[in-house]
Amino acid sequence: MEQAERLCDRVAAIDHGSVVALDTPQRLISSLSPNSRVTFSVSNGFDPDWVRSVPGVSDVQRIGNEVVIAGSGPFLAGVAAALAERGQSPSDLRTEQAGLEDVFIALTGRKIRD
Repeated sequence: MEQAERLCDRVAAIDHGSVVALDTPQRLISSLSPNSRVTFSVSNGFDPDWVRSVPGVSDVQRIGNEVVIAGSGPFLAGVAAALAERGQSPSDLRTEQAGLEDVFIALTGRKIRD
């Protein structure tokens, strides 16, 4: 899928023999999943609710010791600045963007076989 994102001008998503979407990889990705995600680990006592006020943030979840923040636009810079203001500097801060596999799952409800 990553190769298709980089190399193809147009991509079709086919479900049970029917074309369910046809467009450039970037348009398919942005139309179905415009959010990016920031993920990092935290220690006990960290309450991520204050992150909701950062411009562009659409969702904040804490799952065990991991915080997942979804958003759009330049929200990553705002999240990083807000963490720094609070003296937090997670060593495993990472970003994730939606890809064509996410588009296929959103359109069909099925995962792609390896």
